Amino acid sequence: MPRVPRLPLLLLLSFLTGGCYQYVPLADPAPPLQEGTLVRVHLSTPRSFDVSGYTAHEVHRVDGALVSRSQEDWVVAATAMYAAGDARFDPASFSLTVPSSAIGTAEVRELSWWRTVVSAVGVGVGIFLASEAIQGTSSSGNGGGIDPGRTRIAVP
Repeated sequence: MPRVPRLPLLLLLSFLTGGCYQYVPLADPAPPLQEGTLVRVHLSTPRSFDVSGYTAHEVHRVDGALVSRSQEDWVVAATAMYAAGDARFDPASFSLTVPSSAIGTAEVRELSWWRTVVSAVGVGVGIFLASEAIQGTSSSGNGGGIDPGRTRIAVP
C-alpha cells in the first residue's frame, strides 16, 4: 500500500490546533484595549438590554468585541449574552452600551500557549497513529504465502 503523504495531515493538525483561548481577568485599573478586542463583561447586577426587536432580561454576562470604552461606558458588539439560569441570547454582534458603573469584572480573551501546545501534541500523536494504522505494515511478508525456497510452475 502506498504511503499516505504527511503534508495534508500536518495541515489538518495546524487547522485543528489553530489556538486554544481563555479569558483572563483585566488588571485594575484596566489597561487600554484596542477596538475589536474580545471581552467578557460580568455585570454587578443583572440588567435588561433591547436587542434588535426583543428585550433580553436579567443579563449578567456579555461576550463580544469591544467597539469603544470610556469612563462612562463600554460599547460591545455582543456575540452572546447570558441571563438568569445561563439562558443564552445570540444578539448577532448587536452593539450594546454597558455603563461602566454596572460592570463587576471584565476579562479579555487571550491565546493560552500551554493549552495550544498540549492540544497540538495530542492531535499530532493521534494523526500519527491514524496514519500508521491506515498505512499498515511496510513489509510485504513472503509474497502472499508462497514459500520463497520453492519454484512455482504455472499450469495451463
